[in-house]
Amino acid sequence: MNAIRNTLFVGKVLNYFEAADSTNALAADWLQLSHQNGSGNAYSVRKDAYTEGVVFYTFNQTAGRGQYGNKWESEAFQNIAISIILSPTFLNAREQFHLNKAISLAVRDTVNDCFSNPRSNITVKWANDIYVLDKKICGILIQNALLGNQIQHSIVGIGLNVNQLSFKNLPHATSLKIEIGKDFDLFELIEKLCLSIEQRYLQLKTRQFNKLHEEYLSKLYRWGEEAIYQYPDGVYFQGKIVGVNESGKLLVESKRGLEEFDIKEIKFVI
Repeated sequence: MNAIRNTLFVGKVLNYFEAADSTNALAADWLQLSHQNGSGNAYSVRKDAYTEGVVFYTFNQTAGRGQYGNKWESEAFQNIAISIILSPTFLNAREQFHLNKAISLAVRDTVNDCFSNPRSNITVKWANDIYVLDKKICGILIQNALLGNQIQHSIVGIGLNVNQLSFKNLPHATSLKIEIGKDFDLFELIEKLCLSIEQRYLQLKTRQFNKLHEEYLSKLYRWGEEAIYQYPDGVYFQGKIVGVNESGKLLVESKRGLEEFDIKEIKFVI
């Protein structure tokens, strides 16, 4: 298929790869080529055809990356790796975590829709992993390019575990097939993801920040629960997630009071 049928702009240009090291890297290359004169364009897409929602996907990603360089393991032709180019120029640098909320909710929507009944135990583990109970089913990597104080474009990378049944050395990983007990059509899930992302992105574009924030908190893994965490120095502590601030830092109440954490400054103990 050359385009997603039921969207306005996400997936109207599709680039499929039999195998790829990283779909985010492919999207970054495409962006660079789209700003050149069109010569040597490996994707056979005219420069003037560039628009929001260009999609790169594969079912065989060989060197995927997660947040902060973490490796994403994926069995060939059992899972989805997809990257989408967006241009949220309506957001300034201080507002970029709102994009994270919208994308996280969109992916969570897609996973939830795969179940016959809505599931309250499908959550967003801060900042943007998707969990079923205490197991990770999806990872998201968003790369924003800034020009001055504005976002110029974003590459949204998503790795979703679909039909894989075994995750060697990853005891806290799961897949749709493990959770639901049936095989899924990978391209149909690509279509569902594109539609969900477009719907949430349009909420973002109309600046429904409060709605997105409230929904993000309501779906946040361990929100309002007492749990055990770990500082970077290895010390364990008990705390309760009470929110996320405007810049995306996690807010946790502990014996030290209200603490703010950035990525890699706190470890969830499962």
